[in-house]
Amino acid sequence: MLGAAALVFFWWGQHFLLGGRVGWRSLLPGTLATVVALGGPRVFSALVFDPMITSNAEAYGAVGVILVVVSWLIGVGFIFYGGALVGRVYVQRRQEAEAAPEAPPPQE
Repeated sequence: MLGAAALVFFWWGQHFLLGGRVGWRSLLPGTLATVVALGGPRVFSALVFDPMITSNAEAYGAVGVILVVVSWLIGVGFIFYGGALVGRVYVQRRQEAEAAPEAPPPQE
C-alpha cells in the first residue's frame, strides 16, 4: 500500500512541479525509478541508521545526530533528483529510437 501511495505522490508531484508541461506517460519512468530507489534508504535506515545515530549521539552529542540526519537527507534528495533524471534519459532515448529511420535490409 505504501508503494502505491509513493507512486501516486511522486507521479503527481512531478506533474505539478513541471506545471503540467510534460505528459503523464512520460513522467512514469522517472516515478518508478524514484520509488524503486527509495528502497535503498529503507534498508539503510533499518540496518545502519539507528545504530549510527545512537553511537554518534554518545560520541558527539546533538551535533553527531544532526550530521547523520543531514547525510540521510542528502542521500534521499539525490534519489529524488536521480530518479527524475533517469526517467528523462529513458524517455528521450525511447523517443530517439522510435524516430530513427529503420535501416534498409541488405541487398544481395
